Amino acid sequence: MHEEIKVIFVGFFHFTESFGLDVEFTLNNLEPQKDCDGNLYRFHAEHIQIRESSIKEEKKYDIIIDRGSCFFPYAIDIVPRMCFQSTYFVNNPWSFQYFLNNKYAGYGMAHDIGISVPKTYILPAKTHSMVLSQSHLFYHEFFDWKKIVTDIGFPCFIKPANGKGGMGVRKIYDLQGLIAEYDKSDKEILLVQSYVHSPHNWQVRCLCIGRQIIPIKYQFKKNDNAVYIQDDNFLTEEQYQEIINISQVLNRLLGYEMNAVEFIIDEQGKPWAIDFNNPVPDARRAVLTDYYYTKYKNALIQRIQEIASEHIPPNFIPNLDPYFAIAQLPISRQEKFERALQEARKFFYNTCSMN
Repeated sequence: MHEEIKVIFVGFFHFTESFGLDVEFTLNNLEPQKDCDGNLYRFHAEHIQIRESSIKEEKKYDIIIDRGSCFFPYAIDIVPRMCFQSTYFVNNPWSFQYFLNNKYAGYGMAHDIGISVPKTYILPAKTHSMVLSQSHLFYHEFFDWKKIVTDIGFPCFIKPANGKGGMGVRKIYDLQGLIAEYDKSDKEILLVQSYVHSPHNWQVRCLCIGRQIIPIKYQFKKNDNAVYIQDDNFLTEEQYQEIINISQVLNRLLGYEMNAVEFIIDEQGKPWAIDFNNPVPDARRAVLTDYYYTKYKNALIQRIQEIASEHIPPNFIPNLDPYFAIAQLPISRQEKFERALQEARKFFYNTCSMN
């Protein structure tokens, strides 16, 4: 008598990238797996087709890997509905869509939980839609530019508050240049950030997939021409562990299971988290190199297997309340971070094999 094999349906939101197709192919060709209860299951993975959708449609997918909804307004509208039907999303759509487009909130939350991030100011738009009356614009006259530049210093960076892929980031050297950039911003919301001085010509980019954190030596280049350098010994043991710890806290603080976290190592050897809202990490094999492409693919497949085998229930909205509670405590920022790390580790080390 043959044991029944449950089928786990996995959908992928992506476009023509080979990474998504590669993961689908691998999942579909895996041998049946055993879950934590000893029951067999297998995967059926496919690309999600963009078509008309009715509110009467029943749940189709058990798990969805979202590497594309942020680029497609139709998908942005339907993924919360699919999540409400108890589909497990990587990433949860509420975290994905909110923090990706509201980076100031993420920087503020990270600061409040004890993580070192650049000093950050958000600037209201220079102009507004006609919905607002002219009287609502008077607050622009009260910008305290002197206070901002005294706090942040020069050089500094100015960039879109909802920017992606390093687009629109400008390095500013004086107050005149800062005001000039703001004056031509039109309706764009901007962030102004302090510059973290580093003796290195590289940064650290962590691929964060499920419970795995993969630090990579990384050189940012404009026009999406990043360079990933294979070097397993470019960090000290202390830097490596601190970067792992911060990445774990950041991903749980923002509700991400797939993300890239970027760090700069300053002149004293201290890591600063400079960008951590990248829920569609670069998956181009030619850029990542075969080595990191394979690590990324295997980590994502492992996360999908964990969700299926451990029967991990989805959340409609990520539960960030434990971190909110920690941020309100009358203790030092270091103590807040240590408590947040303890909370985050419940996710990273809680597997059915440990129960």
